[in-house]
Amino acid sequence: MREHTPWSCEALMGSGSQAVYDSGGYVLAANLSEVNARFIVRACNAHEDLLAACEAALAYVQDQYNGLDKEQWDTEVCLRAVIAKAKGEAREGAKASAPSRVEGESCKS
Repeated sequence: MREHTPWSCEALMGSGSQAVYDSGGYVLAANLSEVNARFIVRACNAHEDLLAACEAALAYVQDQYNGLDKEQWDTEVCLRAVIAKAKGEAREGAKASAPSRVEGESCKS
């Protein structure tokens, strides 16, 4: 797995907008609102840890349950879908959803 270097955001001088920087100081994105810049930085800096946590949760769910429980099945399907999405393996436009849910509804409760 590639080690992610921490990103940061700072105001662009005189522009009133923000830029996102990698750990080497290179601009990765510019002319962003502060809210969007901070969101990008939080999401990217947490991505690998969140993915690892989802993979660990999926392994736990698979090890602890027999696969017959509806809630366990929904959880497993949602975890698989968000892991695929985080790895860039999800189909474009597909939402993480369990078969027992309303079509197009995400895994969010």
